[in-house]
Amino acid sequence: MRGWVLFIIVLITITCASAAYSHQPRLVTGSDEVIVQNPEVSQAFYGELKGKPVYFRITSESPFRLYVNILVPYSPDAEPVYVDIIRGDGKVIGTLKGNISTWEPYFEEFGGDYYLKGPEFNGTVDAGTYRLKVYSPANREKFSLAVGSIESFPPDESLKALVLLPVLKSEIFQVPVILLFTQFLGMILGMGSFTVILLLSRLKLGSEDVYRPLVKLGWAGIILTAVAWILTYIKNPLNILGNVENLILILIIILTWRFNAALPDYQRFRGPFTLLMWLLFLLIRVSLIFY
Repeated sequence: MRGWVLFIIVLITITCASAAYSHQPRLVTGSDEVIVQNPEVSQAFYGELKGKPVYFRITSESPFRLYVNILVPYSPDAEPVYVDIIRGDGKVIGTLKGNISTWEPYFEEFGGDYYLKGPEFNGTVDAGTYRLKVYSPANREKFSLAVGSIESFPPDESLKALVLLPVLKSEIFQVPVILLFTQFLGMILGMGSFTVILLLSRLKLGSEDVYRPLVKLGWAGIILTAVAWILTYIKNPLNILGNVENLILILIIILTWRFNAALPDYQRFRGPFTLLMWLLFLLIRVSLIFY
């Protein structure tokens, strides 16, 4: 038991340490103006222009270093997104523009996604209120607005990122729905079957005849989940979130095999721990479908 606990601690530590090299992700939805807290801390605001500009408001009571950068998801027909940096008195103190052909390809390691990176603003500004106007000629593009340059990724932000990044992959990067549905179906079969087996074994109500079809159904779910996940993962294998999911899925397979091999006995630690791994995997993957 101590070995598994140590493994989970190491897994979380690796995830948090790796995340420290990324922006804190934020999803922009349903607001014409977004309030930016802690503007010197590195944050990435993911959103979409829906026919009009999106504004970001920054307020500081003391001078601070303002870093702003604009990115768009990589695609052959990508269009530029512009940013005006407007002081409280209405004066534009900086504008991020430029031809999309001059933007640099950029790979974000934590989520494992490709962008085109546009111009940036980096300078110390006076205390006061500032607005960032994000817009484009058509106002129909998706974007990622990076604000702040101080890398900070405490544990609560790491957990938020693990939940939010799958949502971003669906909303911003359009992960194919058919693969998401297949994974969802596999998780229903795999986790559902294991939960029933766990409950029956805990209550000592199961028998070999009862367990056999449930075990087969559970393995069918695991295989379906694994195949769909592999097809998603191989498209972008250099991402930290994906490798965390790989470790969790491998754990699920090993623990499920060991649990099923010992049936009809109930295993006090291995059963609930396996269910916990399923829940963690479900937390990361299913959010892609529901958002």
